[in-house]
Amino acid sequence: MAAWLQEKAYDEAIEDEEASGAEQVFGWRSNIQAVPQRQQTSPAEFRFGRWCLVPAARLLLREGEPVEVGSRAFDLLHLLVSKRGVVVEKDAITRFVWPSTIVEESNLRFQMAALRKVLGAERTLIKTIPGRGYIFAVDYRPARPVPELRSVGQIEKTANR
Repeated sequence: MAAWLQEKAYDEAIEDEEASGAEQVFGWRSNIQAVPQRQQTSPAEFRFGRWCLVPAARLLLREGEPVEVGSRAFDLLHLLVSKRGVVVEKDAITRFVWPSTIVEESNLRFQMAALRKVLGAERTLIKTIPGRGYIFAVDYRPARPVPELRSVGQIEKTANR
């Protein structure tokens, strides 16, 4: 029943978005990068690294092999992947993952830990934004190494050369 309510809420949000012409779903900028199957009626899939998420089949694949993941952790991953690159606030996550239930933040932390455990070495794809929520940062790399700090005297000597 909860899955039906979740799908209905998501469908209604998409319809509202299309009707208003806005580029938002659940109050966030939509950054969905779906790869449709051959037929338009087939489910979309999300690919990141060696992973493939197929929401309609509730399937997570690693290098083409199914990976066991819990229902709530799957919903959490689905939301974060569909909003990749955008901070998803904790309240919005709990409304999506637990649509008709009041839950404590510890439940979210538990599901996040379970999801990160499933992702293994790629657990760093999901970043925690303290006090706000989470972000799925698929291509995250530091721009460049942080330079070594120098004293003002060293900087003046280098500038005068």
